[in-house]
Amino acid sequence: MATGGGEQGQLSSQGTGRKTCRIAIYAAAAILGSCLGCASDGSAAARTLQALTLEAPPLTMDGGDRHGIVGDVLVEAAHRAGFEVKFVFQPWRRAQTEAAAGDTVLILPLSRIPEREEKFTWIAPVFELERAFATIGAPIDSLAQAKAEQKVVLVGMGSAQEAFLESAGIDKAHRVTQVVGRNEVAMLLAGQVDAWFNSTAETLWKWKASGSRTRPTIGRPVSSDTSYIACSRHCQPEVRDSLTRAVSAMRLEGEIGRIVERYLGP
Repeated sequence: MATGGGEQGQLSSQGTGRKTCRIAIYAAAAILGSCLGCASDGSAAARTLQALTLEAPPLTMDGGDRHGIVGDVLVEAAHRAGFEVKFVFQPWRRAQTEAAAGDTVLILPLSRIPEREEKFTWIAPVFELERAFATIGAPIDSLAQAKAEQKVVLVGMGSAQEAFLESAGIDKAHRVTQVVGRNEVAMLLAGQVDAWFNSTAETLWKWKASGSRTRPTIGRPVSSDTSYIACSRHCQPEVRDSLTRAVSAMRLEGEIGRIVERYLGP
């Protein structure tokens, strides 16, 4: 009887051990599973957001750690909201079409003009743009002057500037449309066009980068609007709201001003 009792106790102990072992295995598996979505620092892995853009310095650029004014604001806002950003550089018309039709696809820098209003979700304003005519020699200070003098004006394809000139009555015979970022400075210097209508900040940035010793003449501002970070019309609310809050906080903290200063300061 004593032997039987010992065997029964031994079997009971073995059963309890196996049960404890199974519990430990399940617990370890659960911990492992919960950590599959963790970053190396133990935080939740950041979700990557696609951002369609173009080479339009100093607003956006493909420059390693420098993404331009609006690009840097997006990267910091996304980091604060728990996201990472993957920039995809595309022709601007195609970028707008794909972003508008996509699902939670970001696009920047996008001017908020009437014909775009219903096509996108507007995340946050970032930078105030002035637009003016750049020339070699005498300035062009107004649309009326450009039309009266029958100037041939270069403008970026698919840009807010193109829509503005078209709505202002600058006909196709006096409007040369060019892919954004392709030889604008060279065309103006060569006399292929009389003027380049663009944001003043971008014109001056590209002129400096060209290395030309000839200084452009920048006319008086003809229009101004704000450059936005935007999203597809169908944009997930948590993405929209978290990015909007982050950009607002950056503005209040003065962080956006510091980013602008890094690009446009002395």
